[in-house]
Amino acid sequence: MNGDNQQILREIVLNPTIHGKELESIFGLSRRQLGYRIQKINLWLEQEGYPKLERTSQGNFIVSSEIMTLFKRDVSEQQMLNGNDVIFSIETRRYYLMLMLFSKENAMSLNHFSIDLQVSKNTVIHDINHVKEQLEDHGLSLKYSRKHGYEIVGDEFEVRRFFIKLIDQRLNHDITKSEVLKALNLTFEDIAYQKDKIKQVEQFLKSRFIDKSLSSLPYVLCVIRRRIQSGHVINPLNINYQYLRDTKEYQATEIMTQHEPDLPEAEKLYLTLHLLSTSVQWTDLQESDNISNLTMAIAQMIHHFEQITFINIEDKEKLSQQLLLHLTPAFYRIKYNLTDRDELINPLQGNYQSLFHMVKQSCQSLTEYFGKSLPDNEIAYLTMLFGGSLRRQDENFDGKIKAIIVCTQGTSVSQMMLYELRNLFPEIIFLDAISLRTFENYTLDYDIVFSPMFVLTHKKLFITKVALSENEQRKLRKEVMKYINKESADIDKEINKLMALIERTTTVNDITELRDGLEDFIANYNSISTINGSIVTQNKTLDLADLIPARHVKRMHHVEILMKLLLKRVMC
Repeated sequence: MNGDNQQILREIVLNPTIHGKELESIFGLSRRQLGYRIQKINLWLEQEGYPKLERTSQGNFIVSSEIMTLFKRDVSEQQMLNGNDVIFSIETRRYYLMLMLFSKENAMSLNHFSIDLQVSKNTVIHDINHVKEQLEDHGLSLKYSRKHGYEIVGDEFEVRRFFIKLIDQRLNHDITKSEVLKALNLTFEDIAYQKDKIKQVEQFLKSRFIDKSLSSLPYVLCVIRRRIQSGHVINPLNINYQYLRDTKEYQATEIMTQHEPDLPEAEKLYLTLHLLSTSVQWTDLQESDNISNLTMAIAQMIHHFEQITFINIEDKEKLSQQLLLHLTPAFYRIKYNLTDRDELINPLQGNYQSLFHMVKQSCQSLTEYFGKSLPDNEIAYLTMLFGGSLRRQDENFDGKIKAIIVCTQGTSVSQMMLYELRNLFPEIIFLDAISLRTFENYTLDYDIVFSPMFVLTHKKLFITKVALSENEQRKLRKEVMKYINKESADIDKEINKLMALIERTTTVNDITELRDGLEDFIANYNSISTINGSIVTQNKTLDLADLIPARHVKRMHHVEILMKLLLKRVMC
């Protein structure tokens, strides 16, 4: 449940006699929007094992005693806390609890959880049961003993894989870096030390990790190092050790472990695999000895895609390099099942579904190279790259709004955003899709920044998701076009006039819904006008059809000889 829905539920729990109109006023929602939120809340309550909210004939809410007890206990405890203490949402609290499990000192007892999370022990028990279910999905379990406290039990490889996935999700929660460090019992110095090591590795490998990897790796390395020191050593891997020893990444592990001479060989090989499977923005591919077969497989894939779609990829070299950058680390992720990359499966529906299907059909050469079929989540990333390559580049820079996309999740996700936003905004020139580090030194002039997270900029920033639903696309376009046209004030005036006229002539049951509909209609009208205008600007020359209005054109049927008609017109 997101934070907004949690606030609505909290308001209902604290005041069950509240009416829908009051909630609409408090949270600025229409009746339809509130009804949708209540449905989402009930879905969450049902999943968590609580009774759903019900309504009386008078419009009040019926709240179960279990929900009342849970929320009122939490509220009373929070009121006793210092005003500076942070109160997490339910999802973030459970995420924080899972992080604490990787810090032995913070997971000794229910008291530790209760104090740090600022909730009752009963709430902690409920959260722990939820965490156990997540661990079971990964083949892990949670055990408690007085001596060791709470511990995650299972294969060490799977424990680390779970933590890597967990740390990658931290940006999805309203949680600060300091809070993450506190949960893991780490310091800023610990992270800085590992970051320095990673930069040395980048220099040695002549490559650069994507921003997301660079920000996550220090936490992963710190926790792995601590687990090794506590005796949680990985089991020997069922892989070709000699092959890994011959890689540059294996040599790079010496940089990371130079003060740990007793590190088991299996751990060095695990670190090697982790480096090999980490996505990069660029690397010196010419120095790699193992990419010729992959390059050939990629060329065959592109050729097959062209054959089955009758589409010619104009810049094959660029697409091939992008696929090579993605598939080189993906080889190790897939072969050794190192990480889960499932967050982009669902968004690749609708507009991307057909393209995904064609890309998947083109992957036979990659299947032969990998020795197994590519999972759908990896094919989704390849689909983004093909989609980006198929987009026509804008060439007219004069008089048009210029935008850039800033994304920390690597080339594949950046290309997906570029593909989608160019489709959504044909009137905007998208100069680049770049990483946060590149953005800090970006020199070209631009007007708008699109990004899935907050970035510091003196230009207009639109924060958007990586993949948007049709409704989200409509809302984003409406917001951006209002900014571009700078007509929002005039639009509001016109809408107010229309509202007044409609109210004088008819009965309006839902003022908010009517206003929303009028805003959508006018925004859509402006969008169509802007698109048509941009087409004229692109062409630079006006056709006769652009200058002659339809009312000046007379249409006649069955004119056999044009000369006869013209002569008749002249004689008249």
